[in-house]
Amino acid sequence: VIVSLGAVAVLLIVLRVLILLAAGLRGRSLASRLEGLLTSGRVDEAQRAAQGAGGSLGRVIAATVQNLGASRQAQEDRISEAILREQPRLSRFGAVITVLAAVAPLLGLLGTVTGMISTFDIITEHGTGDPKLLSGGISEALITTKLGLLVAIPTLLIGTLLRGQAEALLSAIERAALHVINVAGDGPAPGDDSAAGTASATREEPEAEPKHDLAEADEPAPTLAEEPA
Repeated sequence: VIVSLGAVAVLLIVLRVLILLAAGLRGRSLASRLEGLLTSGRVDEAQRAAQGAGGSLGRVIAATVQNLGASRQAQEDRISEAILREQPRLSRFGAVITVLAAVAPLLGLLGTVTGMISTFDIITEHGTGDPKLLSGGISEALITTKLGLLVAIPTLLIGTLLRGQAEALLSAIERAALHVINVAGDGPAPGDDSAAGTASATREEPEAEPKHDLAEADEPAPTLAEEPA
């Protein structure tokens, strides 16, 4: 039973490693491609590239690009929702691996107890005169304990490392999504400079008119001074 648990644990670990590796490789290639598209203002192409890439990062980035026109808080809420949706996919098989790592030493302990019980049964029937009769139960107890530890220790270590890798990948996806928002928000939209120039010219025009009026109002002053003469 313990050997079967070990084989299942190895299979699940391999599958989990493949899932995380695929997500990480897709993320690096997609992030560099989307940054160039968003910098040049090609938002539609960036969204199609994110949807076509697939994977956890592609789905989160696609959801982010779809909401670029919303407010900053709405965009961040959409990112959090998308990441929570992808978290079960990246954590797949993690709980099962942890359970197998916890159950294996318990099965080893159960084998130890069973072996000691059989040893004491032999002692009850035949006494302690023949050590060969006792060796069977003792060896069963030690072998099951050894197998349980051999399965549990590496499974627990690798499962913990993979869980940390999954959490790091989720953090990287969140950083990539926030980077998309920042890149899309950088740089003025086309026409902003002309609009700003028109607005400034409009603000400056009324300031020149009062000066002209004051100049015209000062012209009759000499006429008023010449009338008494």
